[in-house]
Amino acid sequence: MKKTGQKTLLFALLLLALFCMVCVFASATDVTVTLDVLDGDDLSEAFNRATDRARYFGDGDHLTVIVPAGDYDSSANLRIYSHTTVSMTDATITHTSEDSTMLRLGRLSADWVEANGGEGHPGYSGFTDITIEGGTFDGGGFKQAILRLGHSSDITLRGVTFRNVKNTHMVEIGGCKDVLIEGCTFADFRGDRTTNTNYEALQFEIVSEQGNHFGGYNPNNDETPCENITVTGCTFKNLQRGVGTHSGIAGSYFSNIAITNNSFSNITGFGIIATNYTDSQISDNKMSKCGAGIIFRTMELSHNNIYASEQSEADLSAYPLLNSEICRNRISVTPKGENPFTTFSYGIQLTGELLKKGAGTAPAGDFRVAGVLVSENVIRLNCDGYGIWLNGGAENRVADNQITVTLRGEVATNGIRMQKCEDCRLVGNKIKIKNKSSFADVTGISVLEHSTDNLVYGSGISGQYRDGVFLLKSDDNVIRSNKISAPKRDGIHLEDADGVTVMLNTVKKPGHRSVSAANVTGATYHKNKTVNQ
Repeated sequence: MKKTGQKTLLFALLLLALFCMVCVFASATDVTVTLDVLDGDDLSEAFNRATDRARYFGDGDHLTVIVPAGDYDSSANLRIYSHTTVSMTDATITHTSEDSTMLRLGRLSADWVEANGGEGHPGYSGFTDITIEGGTFDGGGFKQAILRLGHSSDITLRGVTFRNVKNTHMVEIGGCKDVLIEGCTFADFRGDRTTNTNYEALQFEIVSEQGNHFGGYNPNNDETPCENITVTGCTFKNLQRGVGTHSGIAGSYFSNIAITNNSFSNITGFGIIATNYTDSQISDNKMSKCGAGIIFRTMELSHNNIYASEQSEADLSAYPLLNSEICRNRISVTPKGENPFTTFSYGIQLTGELLKKGAGTAPAGDFRVAGVLVSENVIRLNCDGYGIWLNGGAENRVADNQITVTLRGEVATNGIRMQKCEDCRLVGNKIKIKNKSSFADVTGISVLEHSTDNLVYGSGISGQYRDGVFLLKSDDNVIRSNKISAPKRDGIHLEDADGVTVMLNTVKKPGHRSVSAANVTGATYHKNKTVNQ
């Protein structure tokens, strides 16, 4: 071939390559749409017409919908699809229909009921790459969630305010992964605020037909857990509950849930409720005027809302280590007189149970909470109850917490209460009891109900209380190197126990005895010190 022909061929090939590259790049769609709406308009039609453009987008495509600053109504479902950003800086949308969720993924029938031959979107295969940023969604005071997300991934809510619903959740997320909720506000719940209500403003939900949990996102019963969810820098105020999960599938755990650096105020019930979480972190949150602070559990005391799996045969014969942390939270719990949530409150509770046979909706199994670190929390309990409550646990560590309890009524009150626990470590906690009542049943640390092989070490207990450490019907525990100041009765009181070791404790000015024992066998006492001045 002549050189001229070679050059022509090379030039043609180069043009072909460039053409292919242009085609590849041209196939990616990046569209920005600003809604053509006026202040006061109902924007439902314009919003859905804009977001429909992304209905068949693929990876690499993206739609940005800009809602101009202003106040708008919404009389119908607002729909959103994959590869979409909704930017709402200084915009407020108020829902005006009591018949529908305000904002949801896709078209209910076409995108969920009929999708994939009626199979819907199992696992996390639904929608992806969605961001909502800025603005306010006002639920209009209706009993409808503002936003529902199911079977999806890669979701970001940033700087959004959700407010004003009645007797429902504001945002519901079921069977999703890779979710970031950052700098958002959840506020102004209306309706029932009694004990039996489960209205987390931000709810992470199981996907199960049992108990009618999270319908509408077909498949409704594949039990997909939530994974990799971060809630940070958010504000929760004037609510029945803050954030979390009140139901669970036995043996199925939500994983990598991080709830950090948030503020909670004026919450009737729990600030945070975590049910069946593993490899998770609840840290650096601030709570004030809450009915209770943080509950971390695998079992509900009533045995309801925990269900046997219909999709797997998980081994329930032994508890798993949950490898989770509850650290550096500052918790102030509401006085009982202002708190219809419960007859007693607590700052932090870990709850599990060994069920030898099924009860309520729960199957038989070992659901003890295990492998949780509770450390460096500052808790002010301004009512009757427990600063930290360990109820049915194993291999947990509670260390370096500062607890102040102010007793105002006549309910048994403990700085730390441990029952039905084994191999737990209480280390370096500081407890102060302020008794504003004449009620006597007040204890710094209680070890109760067949708790075995636990350690109470290096605690400091002061204030107005009956006993520093009270142990009942619990064997083979160690109480060591604690400093107990001015108990009204005993520094350490033991009853109906065997194999307890009490050593190197210092009790200052006991009302009765430094160490007292009744019906105790096999105990070891070594170098305990009484200071009477």
